[in-house]
Formats: sequence, C-alpha cells, structure tokens
Amino acid sequence: IKDFENAKHNPSEDSPTGLSEPVYDERMEYIIKHPEIINKEGLQKDEYFFPDLFAYLRDTLGEIAGFWAAKGLARFWNHSETEMGGWRKKSQEIKFSSDRLSRWLEKNNIKIPTGITEEKSLISAEELINMKLSEDGNMWLLRNIIPRKGITIIGGSPGDFKSFLALCFSVSSITGNVFLDEIPKKIKILYIDEENGKEALQKRLIQLKSGFGIGIELQDLFFAIFHQVILNKSGKRLLENYIKNLQPDLVIIDSMVRVFAGRENDSDDVKLVFNILKPLIDRYGVAFLLLHHLRKSNTNNKNDLRGSGDFSAFADTVMLIKKCGKSRYKLSQEKNRHGVLIESIIFSVLDTSEGGIRIIKGETTGETPTAVDLCCQDITKWINHSGISKFQTKEIKEAMAGKNHSDNSINDALKRLVTTGKLNKLRHGNYEVNNLEILCTPCTKRKI
Repeated sequence: IKDFENAKHNPSEDSPTGLSEPVYDERMEYIIKHPEIINKEGLQKDEYFFPDLFAYLRDTLGEIAGFWAAKGLARFWNHSETEMGGWRKKSQEIKFSSDRLSRWLEKNNIKIPTGITEEKSLISAEELINMKLSEDGNMWLLRNIIPRKGITIIGGSPGDFKSFLALCFSVSSITGNVFLDEIPKKIKILYIDEENGKEALQKRLIQLKSGFGIGIELQDLFFAIFHQVILNKSGKRLLENYIKNLQPDLVIIDSMVRVFAGRENDSDDVKLVFNILKPLIDRYGVAFLLLHHLRKSNTNNKNDLRGSGDFSAFADTVMLIKKCGKSRYKLSQEKNRHGVLIESIIFSVLDTSEGGIRIIKGETTGETPTAVDLCCQDITKWINHSGISKFQTKEIKEAMAGKNHSDNSINDALKRLVTTGKLNKLRHGNYEVNNLEILCTPCTKRKI
C-alpha cells in the first residue's frame, strides 16, 4: 500500500502522463488500500476483477510500478504466479471499466463503505429548497468576488498587478486586515507559484507586511514555488496531495498559462481543467483562484481571456484588472454566477514612508501617506465595519493591535478625525461618531 501511494505521487518514467483523461475510481482505490475487504474464498477463479485490477494499476502507475503493485495484492489474496501471469496478459487487451467493476461488486455482494462513492440520486424542487446549504453570508471568502467552494478567475495583461493583488488579498485574509474596503474571511491559503519565484515573492511579502503595519507572522499562507504543477493526470495527484495534507480553504494558481497542459483554444482541453478541479472542490471543500492572461488585443471583457470561452464558462466569477493611470487600477466583474455584477472598483497602489506598499480603494493623489494617514484610514474602516456609534480610546487601541500603529499615531489620528468633523469628543478618552458612513481620504500634504 505504501508503494502504491509513493508511486502515485512520484510517477516513474513509464507512467502514462500523456493520457487525456485521468483514470480514477474511488472504489478501486479503497479496495487497493483495504485489501482485507475482499472475501478471498469467493475470488479464487474470478475472471473479471483481477484483469481490471492489473489494467487499473497499469493505467494509474505505469507498466512496471503497476505490475508490482498488482502482484503484491494478488499474493496477499494467496494467488499463484500462474494465475497472475494470465491476468496480466488479459489486462493488456482491455481498459479498466468502472461499469464492469460495479457489476462484479454486486455479483460478489461486496459492499464498499458509504461515503466512498457518491450516490447520484434525483431530488425534488422542494427538497432542494429546504436543503441546508451555505447561507449568503457564509458563501463568500471575499464578498461578491471569491466564492467559497468555487472557481474565480482574475484576468489581466502582463504587469497589470494580478499577482500582487492576489498576494495582497492573501495577506489581508489571514491577518484580518481590510481589503478593498471589505473584511475577507480568515482562511488558510495555498499559493501555487509557477511564474514569480522566491526572490520576487519574498520582496512583495515584505513590502505588504510593512505597508499593512503587520507585526505578526503569516502563519496560514503556504507556497509551492516552481513545483511544476500541471493540470493533467499526474499533476492532479500532486495537487490533491497538497490539498489533502494542508486542508486549505483557497488555492491560488499563478498562472494558468504555466499549469495548463493542453491547447488553450481547444474547448475539450479546457474542460479537462474543470474536470480536474471540480472533484477536488466537492471532495475537500476548497476554492480556487486562477490568475490568467488576456489576449493581446482585448476590449476588457470576459471573452478576452486567453484561449477558449470555456474558461469563463466554468468559472463562478470572472474579474478583470486593467491599469488606468500611474499606480491606478480598475477591477471589473464580468461574471457572477451567484448574483448581480458588482460595480467596478478603482484602487491605487501607494508606497508608504516606511518602504512598504498599500492598496487604497478609490482615487488618491499618489503621494506617500504618513503614518497618521494610514492609522486614520484603519480607524475609519473599523468604525464602518463594526457599526459602532460610541467608543473609548482603549477600544481603538485594541482594534488596532497587530497593525503596527504607535500610540502617538492613534492619538493624532483621533485628533484629525475630530478636527475634520468625523468624530465628536465627548470627554477624555470617549468619542461619538458623527456619520457612520465616514470616508477617510488620505491626507498627503507632506511626507515623513
């Protein structure tokens, strides 16, 4: 069994990695890993199961590794070398058949434990209506943009900030920071990087931590950097192994052009990507964020994603990013399977005075914000998202913990909000909000 698992995740040179469709059957996998489930007495002269077993292992692991795995299992069931030779010969003439395995299991009254195979039963409309599925507030990792247990595509031209935006979201979601005026779910993320490399990612993470003022470690963000993950049969095993061991909520793939195994313009090859990702979503409850390129000549809509239109067809949401000025970008939604399209988001990328980078929703002057500017924004966003109307200074300091704001910056930010009429100071250390929809535009009159 250990050899079987090792061979699956480390295919030998003769493994059939070029097959267009993955060979996978959960029942056969269970039998291989739990051979004791088979009644040895009733299988001594079986002419169907063992050729299929040899064929399955051959198509899964390759000729050599598959033969040794099948041979080990046959010995476990006390079969002779002669019998094994006959089954191996017959297996060369057939392909593994899931239907044949179903008939054989039924004929021999062998029960695979429930939950291993999914029953495909019909349900009525009323049953569907009354099912307890994800509530609207719990179906999004990032509201109206990244659905839980779904596929999101962010498309853009090279250099249009796709990777940086995905990293910024990742850092925000695992630290509880605001991202584009939204507070993402706190989640665990696997970032599969086939495009940037360690040096580029390290630099960007340092810039983002400094820009957000994050003093804590980024515990729930993991990277697979240049692991040569390919969305084909062998790559699916590697990807599933990562997901099974790490149990992430979201897998970010950067970028699609680096992991795609077929022809981008071939709809059948593109559908294979969906056929690989969808079972992983169903089995592990994971979501995928795919970074993809646009055609060179594009009008900035979902049909401009490189390759077949099936890319946008299988995605739950499609977002396009486009540079629209110096350090300014537009993020537009071209598809939302779960609701109406949201309005386009304009955001700016600012260099902080501490050498970090920060993303600010809306228009800015592009100058470097001060420490008080950034603290003012964080206090304002906390007030907006908490819905609080009165608070004390100690509450603000607790809310700002982990954002690396000094006490002086917090006190100066509160003074500015009072001066600009956003807050009323009731008495020492006590404040009242004048307008719950306050928006804090960075003050950029000076640099520090």
